Amino acid sequence: MRVGIDGRMLYHSGIGRYIQNILLTLPSPELRMVVFLNEKGMKDKRLDSPFLEKRLIRSPLFSPFEQVELAWKARAEKLDLFHAPHINAPLLYPGKLVVTVHDLIPLLFPGTIAFSLGERYFAAMVKLSTLRAQRILTVSQNTRKDLLAFGVDEGKIFAVLNGVDPLYGERIPPEDLSASLEVFGIKKPFLLYAGQWKRYKNVLGLIRAFAAARRNFPDLSLVLIGKVDRREGVIEEIERLGLGKAVVVTDYIAEEKDVVAIYQESSGFVFPSLYEGFGLPPLEAMMAGVPVVSSNRSAMPEVLGEAALLVDPEEEALARGIEKILGDPGLRGELIEKGKKHSARLSWEATAQGIKKIYRETLAISR
Repeated sequence: MRVGIDGRMLYHSGIGRYIQNILLTLPSPELRMVVFLNEKGMKDKRLDSPFLEKRLIRSPLFSPFEQVELAWKARAEKLDLFHAPHINAPLLYPGKLVVTVHDLIPLLFPGTIAFSLGERYFAAMVKLSTLRAQRILTVSQNTRKDLLAFGVDEGKIFAVLNGVDPLYGERIPPEDLSASLEVFGIKKPFLLYAGQWKRYKNVLGLIRAFAAARRNFPDLSLVLIGKVDRREGVIEEIERLGLGKAVVVTDYIAEEKDVVAIYQESSGFVFPSLYEGFGLPPLEAMMAGVPVVSSNRSAMPEVLGEAALLVDPEEEALARGIEKILGDPGLRGELIEKGKKHSARLSWEATAQGIKKIYRETLAISR
């Protein structure tokens, strides 16, 4: 089998992790892959494999030019099928097509994309790519349900859950843990949130819940890992509540070892999101041996199961959840053990096998 895949979003957060693990797990003598990359991706030594060929694409993401260049170059490779890991599938590609839809957030939360033209493009590409594809992969049953509500053919959609990187469970030496915390000025005990600051992520709700919970845990601090987005008013809310010294904003962290260290040293992980197509960060926290409080919305009950304390993502319920995982040793220990076992069951190898099965089914479809 010879499969092409668009790898230009390799360095994006969620989708990038998905692409990276497909490229590191799927290629084999039986499944040879051709990945289409930008110039940065072409230099990535992690992708050096005898079963993975790299091809350069110069067209910018989400531009009309990618539709022509990607389709033309994919066709020249004589592929058995093409896998688009996001909704910007090459609609002009004449062969069999698999598309992954991670979520429909821009449709469900208008304003997520800064420009209205971007929202219209997203809506159009969801419609066109799901019509064009022989098979549609989702990363959860929740996203599958959303696509059905959007009118997509039920028989085309198959959910294959993401995996969790076992790196988060590999214990880091104590001296290295301390060094990573020192770099970012983090002092224990602290709660952790990792992710974007977009409105649907409910970071403002987390800040207010933390302020409420801190009345009972005055030495507690909150660490926010992720790119700072000043449009969402998070910094202003921290200042308004007088939490300046209690909240550490790291911004984006380039070194994964530092991210893993911060996870492993945290007293609890809080994930207050109003909507997720999957939600990797709380699973990474579970792998790191950290108790998780999470929103009970969208895909989170499906993805986290009984291994997290699921609460309504409003401020009072989040605050009570934080207090429980910090103040109830029995619950805390139970969540840590359940979390380790649950996250260990979600491997990228299992994801790869699920995707490979869909590839085979796609090839069996007569045109």
